[in-house]
Amino acid sequence: MADSGKVLEMTGYETGAIPLIGHDLPCVFDDWLLTFDYIYGGTGDAFHTLKIKPSDIARLNNVVKHISVDCQ
Repeated sequence: MADSGKVLEMTGYETGAIPLIGHDLPCVFDDWLLTFDYIYGGTGDAFHTLKIKPSDIARLNNVVKHISVDCQ
């Protein structure tokens, strides 16, 4: 894991505020998320949260690898 200064330098976003979509960062997508109707995550603003379908995250991002980790 990168430290908060490195995250800000490389992404332009504070740690914990990196948006789920709308960036050109390569993403690893956990297909287990597809078991949920919606998930919540960063918007680029620490004071707002995005509600989104997991399939839309996979569709709208630069997914470089799909994994499946069952967290149950």
